[in-house]
Amino acid sequence: MKNLKISMLKRYSTIAFSLFLFLPTFAGNSFSEIVRQSHKYYVSIGVLFIILIGIFIFLIYLERKISKLEKNIKK
Repeated sequence: MKNLKISMLKRYSTIAFSLFLFLPTFAGNSFSEIVRQSHKYYVSIGVLFIILIGIFIFLIYLERKISKLEKNIKK
């Protein structure tokens, strides 16, 4: 009985989530048009760029730290 409730909950939450995602498609203006009209396109690209640079810096930091640890283990 418990598995049935979980299954139903997953099914309904998936349906609700998909409706939420595709709701702007059914509206008059698409989501991309709204973003372009409000000039938030450049802001979203800027934020994405900052996040990617942060990830790359973090990966470089981790790589240096791992190489230091490998050198200490070899000694």
